[in-house]
Amino acid sequence: MEPPQCARCGVCLPTCPTYTVEMREASGPRGRLLLLKSLAEGEVEDVQGLREPLYTCTLCGACQDACPQPLPIVGAIRNARAHLVSLGVEPPEAYRRVRESMQRWGNPLGVERTEAPAWDAEKTECVLFSGCVATYLRREVLDAAEAVLEAAGIKHTTLKGVCCGAPLLRAGYVEDARRLAEENMRTLGSRINGLIVLCPHCQRAFMEDYKLLVGTSMPAVHITQLVDRLINEGRLKLEEGVELKVAYHDPCNLGRGLGVYEEPRRVLQSIPKMRLVELKHNRGHSLCCGGAHPWGYPKLSMELARRRLQEALSVGADVLATSCPHCYQSLLNAALHHARELTVASVVEVAAEAVRR
Repeated sequence: MEPPQCARCGVCLPTCPTYTVEMREASGPRGRLLLLKSLAEGEVEDVQGLREPLYTCTLCGACQDACPQPLPIVGAIRNARAHLVSLGVEPPEAYRRVRESMQRWGNPLGVERTEAPAWDAEKTECVLFSGCVATYLRREVLDAAEAVLEAAGIKHTTLKGVCCGAPLLRAGYVEDARRLAEENMRTLGSRINGLIVLCPHCQRAFMEDYKLLVGTSMPAVHITQLVDRLINEGRLKLEEGVELKVAYHDPCNLGRGLGVYEEPRRVLQSIPKMRLVELKHNRGHSLCCGGAHPWGYPKLSMELARRRLQEALSVGADVLATSCPHCYQSLLNAALHHARELTVASVVEVAAEAVRR
């Protein structure tokens, strides 16, 4: 495991969410890469001590976008987590619970599966892969997506309660993630015309991670990309709106990860009376909200989400919309504590309201 050679310039530090909160070298990209270098050179006596620096990283990718070289920092952190697991160093307890929940229930949230994930490949135009958070925690996102697809006349089957495996891979459990990827590819295979996802983590898993895990990938379209196309084609009309200022939070995986910035904005701009206002940090400079972190480091996640909410309030937004169920959950939880006057919603929810009224 040879880590990237960091020049230690420090350009990445102001962009790192954990460093800006904790202000410790080990909590920033430069410090983490130095620790990986020490591990590769056999200079780390307490390997267990590497867990917190490596697992507090949100894998948001802001550091490598800022890096002048640029270095593949996110990949290095993920590989290091997998390397620790291969050495017998277990992740923090919260991540171990994720694996146990996956083994028992098939999802990382500790929720008993109550719905069979069966679907009929012969009677569907496409499959809506709902993902874990939208199925078990934020069902309103799934309901909104199905309402939009129905309004556009798209025949689909929803595959509920199935995990893409991204939480396992993030935790360092590569072999568990590989087995799940193989299972999902067998389930989906080539029998569908299209795969729609609600979560950017799922989208990157199908399009990028599966290529590394099982040697093949599956094209997946995010729901906001599809809604944008349906509006453009005239198949979906958003006719009702409310005079509100809406700010859009770019999820790390959808934005920096997949380059999807404009489609969610165009959907929001298509809603009558709504006015889109930009946050100070937007698109490639978006701040991580800690959405993938709440089970492992809830205090850190809450602080990152609070900062994002303050940005929305500072531009006078009535609504903070996002396109990731993880971000939605994180921002909504923080709003209950720090910004009750701000409404948090998913873009597809807002679109569905404009269709339904």
